Amino acid sequence: MLQGASAVLGYAIEASDGRIGSVGDFLFDDADWTIRWLVLDLGTWLPGRKLLLHPESITGGASPVLPAIDDAPGDAHLRSLAAVKGYAIHADQGEVGFFADIVVDSATWLLRYLVVGTTLQAPGELVLLLLAPASVRDISWADRQIHIAASREGLLTGPAWVPAKAAEQDHQWPQGHYRQAAAPAE
Repeated sequence: MLQGASAVLGYAIEASDGRIGSVGDFLFDDADWTIRWLVLDLGTWLPGRKLLLHPESITGGASPVLPAIDDAPGDAHLRSLAAVKGYAIHADQGEVGFFADIVVDSATWLLRYLVVGTTLQAPGELVLLLLAPASVRDISWADRQIHIAASREGLLTGPAWVPAKAAEQDHQWPQGHYRQAAAPAE
């Protein structure tokens, strides 16, 4: 099932002996677009302390490995959802919006879509649009910009993200829109 990651923030995480914290962030791999870790805020149990929970421990796969966030495995492709939110999205004709969220397949923990917030479709009204991760050409971490290999028109005529209809939207992606044509530039 598709789920906006931001909607999961704050969810309580229960262990066999009680609540251990709540979801405070996600760490995703920007090379293969998968969720690697849920960042748990331990609240009053251990104030200021954050632990990492492997997503498979939620779906019944692997046993949870809970390293402290300070001891997280070094990985140059590991990114925080909270840190990337707000990055400017640039198509071939300039800025088209901002990085608002990610849509995750809760069965596989694959990052299925980036959610782009824009007011270009309806001035004065925020519209959330879906963008396939394969459309990302490059990311400038220093400039807080994501460059996509899709036209401005292609993005703006693409599917909108309606969180309340997530289950339905998984089957409504218009085939051949810009997902196939937007392979990253070499």
